[in-house]
Amino acid sequence: MSDFPAIPGPPRIPPLSENEYTDKARGFFSIVEGPGGRSGGTKLNIVLTLAQHPDLAIPYFNFGRYIINFTTVPPRLRELVTLRAAWLYKSDYEWSQHAATAKRMGIPPVEIDAVKIGADAPIWSKHDRHVLRAVDQLHANTTIDDETWAGMAEHLDQRQLLDLLFIFGSYAMLAMVLNGVRVQKEAAK
Repeated sequence: MSDFPAIPGPPRIPPLSENEYTDKARGFFSIVEGPGGRSGGTKLNIVLTLAQHPDLAIPYFNFGRYIINFTTVPPRLRELVTLRAAWLYKSDYEWSQHAATAKRMGIPPVEIDAVKIGADAPIWSKHDRHVLRAVDQLHANTTIDDETWAGMAEHLDQRQLLDLLFIFGSYAMLAMVLNGVRVQKEAAK
């Protein structure tokens, strides 16, 4: 549970319905879901919404695939940054998806909950604290102070630092899109 109220009102850009699938949308589904996606589609509202504009969705998803599968940032840290972005931008959809991912990865619920507090939660290591503080600073000021940057640079190399910035930026942008178009969470099964 994210603690966010449901997004008010219906989706502003509705998920693509099955009778609206185009060849480009089916191509997007196959990129996201694998070969079965071309014929079977997807059940994810985010994918169905982005499928309204496959020319944008496909390159965006390919960038996102790098962030998820090929980033140099350790997976745990990637998820903490993603969750903090979701929390700061009040993205219920993003929070619920990534809280579930974090749990599957073995991130303890106490850490997931502490992301809501941010760098000031007492459970964080010095390194985690620097990273979460950097995310907060980017959100508030679009920059990072020298002390926080130096603290991150003690544990992350230049490639990881760049990846970390792009992870936050990517999920901040996605949160704004999800909130702006009112993508709804999938119905519980």
